Amino acid sequence: MMDRTDDTRLQLEAEIERQRTATAEARSRLDRLYDAIEAGVAELQDSRSKDRVDLAKLQIREGDTALEALGQRVARRPNSPRPWSSAFPPGYGAGSAMLILRSAVRGCTCSSARS
Repeated sequence: MMDRTDDTRLQLEAEIERQRTATAEARSRLDRLYDAIEAGVAELQDSRSKDRVDLAKLQIREGDTALEALGQRVARRPNSPRPWSSAFPPGYGAGSAMLILRSAVRGCTCSSARS
């Protein structure tokens, strides 16, 4: 089973590298388009140039989103339990969660939970 997990992790890391390369290429293309506009070689009012700039921006946004999602998948470990704080609704910090747990333990009638 470890081989499968390692293979999956390696595949995810390879996909992250491909996505980083694609996003870097889109950023480079956008920089070159802006350089051409600043040099007067291309005009932003030209629909073709504007479409190319918009496409590069879209590819960068999508690439960044995909990288974030892939990074989260790599960070998660299969079969690992969720952290205890994830059982609480968003907005509860660790301190609030601890207070809730303490109050629950105090209300417990079992002798092993009291301290």
